[in-house]
Amino acid sequence: MALFDKWVRAEVQGRRVECLNTWFNGAAIFVDGVEVARNMGKLALDETQPFVEAQVDDLHIEMHILSILFTQIEVRVNGQYVAGDRLIKESGQ
Repeated sequence: MALFDKWVRAEVQGRRVECLNTWFNGAAIFVDGVEVARNMGKLALDETQPFVEAQVDDLHIEMHILSILFTQIEVRVNGQYVAGDRLIKESGQ
């Protein structure tokens, strides 16, 4: 694990969902230890849009990132918050 790596992990429907943001290798989504999507972008300034997303079986996984001075990550599966920082307001809030 590198100094600037940030992981967010959750278990959803018996599957292990892990999201990783790194300084030099972008951001990636892993399901059950297998990389399913990656974005090599350097800046994430709009947390409302997924920075990385993947469809794995019946799981639509979105990794939202806000990275200005430090990195915040929110993981959503099938439109629902599951782990990480709360970046997106739910409707009705």
